[in-house]
Amino acid sequence: QSPDGLVINESLHQLEWEPVNADVGEHLLEFSVTDDSGAVAVQSANLVVQNVNDPPSLSQALDSIFILEDAPDFALLLGDYFSDIDQAVVFDSLLYSTTVSDTDLLRINLSGDTLNIHPLSNAFGTAEVGITATDLRSEEHTSELQSHSFISYAVFCLKKKTNIIYK
Repeated sequence: QSPDGLVINESLHQLEWEPVNADVGEHLLEFSVTDDSGAVAVQSANLVVQNVNDPPSLSQALDSIFILEDAPDFALLLGDYFSDIDQAVVFDSLLYSTTVSDTDLLRINLSGDTLNIHPLSNAFGTAEVGITATDLRSEEHTSELQSHSFISYAVFCLKKKTNIIYK
């Protein structure tokens, strides 16, 4: 028996397999060989696939966001935009950090994976918000910390309110 996709290349006498993230873990391999007289030999072996720390990725684009001056506060759930394939295998988690290009237009703060955005009163213009998703995972049997980051930017355009007076 073998994991999905594992094949024996009989002409080269070797196993061929390219494991993916879902294959992380231990697999029992059983080999049997039959000679010309019909005698059979069976051998078992464990094959261990270790996880490689993959970087976070952008799962949904962060498009420009247009809001009106004096708009109410709102929030973005960063987990809707960033993902890490390792989260399902080794329960890796993402840490977020942010920057804002113009603090006279809006204030931001992070609470877990929620980015809270507070447009300032009577302010309009364009601000760029940088969002960095970083995974941190210590490798087994070492004291080194391996991390990967992915940075994306969202542009917030605050438009000035205009009052239209009809006469």
